[in-house]
Amino acid sequence: MTRFLVFILFLFLLTGSCKKKNWGPDKQNYLVLKDSMDSWIAISKNPNTSKEDLFRMLSKISMVIDTLSVDSLKANYLSQLSLVFYRNKDSINFIRTNKDLETFAIRTNDSIKLAEAYWDKGAYYNLTNVAIRDSAFYYLSKAQKIYEKLENKLNSAKLLKSLARIQTAVHDNTGAHVSLTEAIKLLKPLKNDEELYEVYNTMGIAAYALDEYDEALVYYDLARQYLEKTKLGSVSSAGLYNNIGLVYYKMGDYNRAKIEYTKAFSYDSLFVLKPDSYARVLDHLAMTNLQLGETASVEDDLTRALVIRDSINDLEGLSLNYYNLA
Repeated sequence: MTRFLVFILFLFLLTGSCKKKNWGPDKQNYLVLKDSMDSWIAISKNPNTSKEDLFRMLSKISMVIDTLSVDSLKANYLSQLSLVFYRNKDSINFIRTNKDLETFAIRTNDSIKLAEAYWDKGAYYNLTNVAIRDSAFYYLSKAQKIYEKLENKLNSAKLLKSLARIQTAVHDNTGAHVSLTEAIKLLKPLKNDEELYEVYNTMGIAAYALDEYDEALVYYDLARQYLEKTKLGSVSSAGLYNNIGLVYYKMGDYNRAKIEYTKAFSYDSLFVLKPDSYARVLDHLAMTNLQLGETASVEDDLTRALVIRDSINDLEGLSLNYYNLA
């Protein structure tokens, strides 16, 4: 019998004894189980873990979860496993595990785990390669209402921000403004600079989409002020400068737009960390140079952006790229 099978047999024996509310002499065994599961979860979350090791860890976790009889322990690991499958874009296993978590949370009346299940499911439907926005909005809204009832202001605000981003994606920018205003009310007393930056940045996107350019610049300036208080890296700064550049471009101030795009483009790590953002800024800078009559590098820059977008299967970006090349 292999060492792994011996360990699994030990877990079966252990989980049978875990039904007792007070661990008593089984407490040490419980701690061994928890340490093992936590170790496997940590390995599966590590982006440097190979696919083979990831599959092995997830198989172990799934096998042990099925044997657990302690409700709080089972719910916790189902939630973590659901998130790991989501992050690794394993749709089949994510849907299965997420459904198990949802069913388990309903049966045990665990509102926190139910909110986590709805949050993960909403995020899944909002993935670029899935993009079922109405389902994403539905499940994120259900999660937000649970956190609101629990008076968890931070998670409620985070979900309002996610709902607003979906609303901007489907051009409900007025609705997005309402969601974000509610998020700001919750976040300001918490003094959460990172979340406030993201909310004000999204407020700017909604205002820009409504052609309220001066208002968008006000929101982007507030976003910048909060961003400077955080430890967020170059990707966030580049994204904000790109958004500001878009406003000036729409206003016909191409010189100022070029300044903002150049700021965004100046971060050396942008291409490695966020190639889709790098291609987006390159595309915008090229079109700004075209408007300024500085055409020497326009076609090359648009073609380079096209190659990057094609390599990462950025279909929306490719559509814009072809249009601009035309």
